[in-house]
Amino acid sequence: MRRHDSRSNGSRSPRRLPRYECEEIPCIHIVIDPPRKRFAVFIEYEDGDYIHVSAEKVLEAARRIEELLRKRWREASSEEVDEIAERYLEASRVE
Repeated sequence: MRRHDSRSNGSRSPRRLPRYECEEIPCIHIVIDPPRKRFAVFIEYEDGDYIHVSAEKVLEAARRIEELLRKRWREASSEEVDEIAERYLEASRVE
């Protein structure tokens, strides 16, 4: 998904909606729809692109992170992330 330019909706003035601004990519947004009491989780990565992630997957990841932290593991530094991605995900950095 990609962010729409809100100015391009013609003369209609949209209802006041909460803004989900991303100061530093990537961002995790929990977007709520109060009238219907529902929500969705999105990761914003580059140029306003989004990917939906189920709340169940987010909660499972949070449980695994808590377990690793309890066992005194540490999060990889920004310098170590590429090495881990290459070794375990067979992925390389995209420039």
